[in-house]
Amino acid sequence: MVVFDPEVIGSALRTALQPVVPVRDFQEWPAWREAVAAALNALARELPATPHLIVVPQTIVVQEYWAQIRAALDPGLGVHAAVLRVSKDRHRARVVADPEEPMAVDWRLTNYDGFDGADWIRSAFHTVDVTDRNPDAVAEVLAAVVREGNDTPAAPGPATTWREVEYDSAWAPFQQRFAFAPEFYERDHPAIRLPDGALVLDLSPVFAPGPRFASGSAAVDAAAFRAFVWLAGDADLVALDWQHPAYRYSPAAHVLQSAEPQVRVFPDGDYYAHMAADLRWGTFGHPWQQTLTIWGDELVASLGAELLTWLPRHPQSPSPLTPDAPAPPAYWPRA
Repeated sequence: MVVFDPEVIGSALRTALQPVVPVRDFQEWPAWREAVAAALNALARELPATPHLIVVPQTIVVQEYWAQIRAALDPGLGVHAAVLRVSKDRHRARVVADPEEPMAVDWRLTNYDGFDGADWIRSAFHTVDVTDRNPDAVAEVLAAVVREGNDTPAAPGPATTWREVEYDSAWAPFQQRFAFAPEFYERDHPAIRLPDGALVLDLSPVFAPGPRFASGSAAVDAAAFRAFVWLAGDADLVALDWQHPAYRYSPAAHVLQSAEPQVRVFPDGDYYAHMAADLRWGTFGHPWQQTLTIWGDELVASLGAELLTWLPRHPQSPSPLTPDAPAPPAYWPRA
């Protein structure tokens, strides 16, 4: 038997990624899910031909994360996924009494309800109640699960093109860099701190009922996702929707699915933002000001130039044709 701990991969990635792409849980990084599956595949190939049992202790509450890892495992690997369930009182008693990781007590207690409420786990995994079982008894039950030889199927799960991420962690880098001010209704000044070279487009011609809105908003989305595919390649983008779920997604995979995006580019209902993970380029849509801000030289040169052929430049936008245009107010310093 070989024990493989995915937490080690999370710890290694945290050193490199947390300063750049901060998250609350390393499972939110697509790199962690990809690395775990790749490591298990490589480990299985390195082991001698005699069948070996690889034990992987890891709690995964987000169905989409499990679906991604399971789908990436080599087809020849037998997978027996089991979930250990315990009553809340017994869980608390064991966590508090655990001398190994006293710093993890609060995290374990706080996350119990989310785990217990993940109904999909009950149908996807073999369930083992460990409330009244000691470790040896639990091991016997798990051994029986393996002996039965019934692999856990590769559950399709929800579509994995758009992967929900922790809301506050997704918004924090955007708000820190651009000083975003929600509920900002002043039309003359931008609701974010404009990066150098940013372009602000006036969407008001599109905000009219009927075919102009339907065709115009769809055209903005189509042009934006086309530009995203060209610039992002295989990389993921971050999509923000104010007071709604945030996502990481592959624009290339999205356009191949011919499905509606989880977050539009055209701001038809709330503040929407799409950006590269390092924030070097992206878009920000403001529904009340009816504006679309585009930043990053490469995105301004592609998407911005295309949209300027039929949408006007908003007065907020620093115009290269009017170098004497008034500067933004002092409380919106330029980035």
